[in-house]
Amino acid sequence: MATENRIAGFAALDIADGTVWALFVAPDMEGCGIGKKLHKTMVLEAAAMGLKNLRLVTERGSRAAGFYEAAGWKYIDQAGVTNENIYELPLNPV
Repeated sequence: MATENRIAGFAALDIADGTVWALFVAPDMEGCGIGKKLHKTMVLEAAAMGLKNLRLVTERGSRAAGFYEAAGWKYIDQAGVTNENIYELPLNPV
């Protein structure tokens, strides 16, 4: 997503296994709703492609974990890496 002729954020999803690789917003653009818009677009596109759920790994207790939990993601398990959790989001067909 670009604003003022620059990139303000991006999201990346591995379609092959339904894993969210990244969702980042430029620090000076946080709080403007860009992350929520990127997340919504990513989820809608994944559902339109026929994915049944998405998964991601993020640091336990991080701002990212809070963002995903607020967006409806559910804790599944601890990742093999210390201090990281696995989250899952079931998708509704589009």
